[in-house]
Amino acid sequence: MNKPLTLGPLLVLVLAACATPPTTTTRETSAAPAEKTSVTACLVADPANASVNAEITTGLEKAAKELGATMHVNQIAAVDDYVAALQGAVDQGCTVVLATGSSSADPVMAAAKTNPSVGFALVDTLPNVDASNPLPSNLRPVLFNTNESSFLAGYAAAASSAKGTVGVFGAIRVPAVTIYLDGFVQGVEHYNQAKGKSVKVNGWDRERLAGTFVASTTDPWNDPPAGAKAAASLDADVVMAVARDSGTGALENAKSDGTKVIWSDVDGCQTNADACEQILGSVIKDRAAAVFEFVSAASQNRSASGVFVGNVRNGGTRLVGLSDDALTAEIEDLSAQIADGRIRVTSDSAVN
Repeated sequence: MNKPLTLGPLLVLVLAACATPPTTTTRETSAAPAEKTSVTACLVADPANASVNAEITTGLEKAAKELGATMHVNQIAAVDDYVAALQGAVDQGCTVVLATGSSSADPVMAAAKTNPSVGFALVDTLPNVDASNPLPSNLRPVLFNTNESSFLAGYAAAASSAKGTVGVFGAIRVPAVTIYLDGFVQGVEHYNQAKGKSVKVNGWDRERLAGTFVASTTDPWNDPPAGAKAAASLDADVVMAVARDSGTGALENAKSDGTKVIWSDVDGCQTNADACEQILGSVIKDRAAAVFEFVSAASQNRSASGVFVGNVRNGGTRLVGLSDDALTAEIEDLSAQIADGRIRVTSDSAVN
């Protein structure tokens, strides 16, 4: 997602993936409904993306139960295993193969070119493509315009702030993170305009492309103490964390100081159940539903090419978990306005 893409409106869908090299562990599930599809849907699971893998697996399990698809979930030991694992998926007989995260981008691109009769999907990242290196027709990146759902999060944060200051921080400055930050800031701005307020937002300057990120000497995605420092530096009573496990540092702050946190990517109350009281809401990507829809399409020999985009309109990304009924009603109305184009949320990292 180094630059915006221009695409027609698409239903959010996902491919699935698998592999069996010596460095993997494998779990297979198969169901037997009235008519069993010939689709074998497989996931190559990188241990660094555990929560994402769990969502995709949920979608595969539903496809196995309701469609009769055969599924494999194969865990690789390290990112260096991707090349062998992806080819292992093909050799195993997988008809659709899925991987997730930037580390898999180049290996998936190569595997798709080598195996044109097999469908591949790349979730949450876009491979480097240009005129001399086009996207193979059998590879479909699956991306989510979380700037739209983060707009809703920014609005909800501003509406919930007693202090009049909200904040947002990310793990690192990459498009997959800044797309959230862009939307959040615009949501706060919209709240101020609609309500005649002046809620301040710290952590991201859209004009200067500068903001607050996790200062970690180990792993900015998995450093809760560093995440806690980033959150505290915002001096806000509602904070959005776009930093995976580093965001748990913000939750620890919230337990002691009474602030609220907006989680990102997955439902924070599911992944951090012990801190659900501190979570105002979560901006999610509905990967499970997308996986099921793609396997369903594959089972009916329906296919598509290009990039699949999840957005507010098709339910691929949304804000969940709000407990205030009045605010929930406002968010539903704003969602409808985003869906029909009355509100346009911009980001250089979004797929247009």
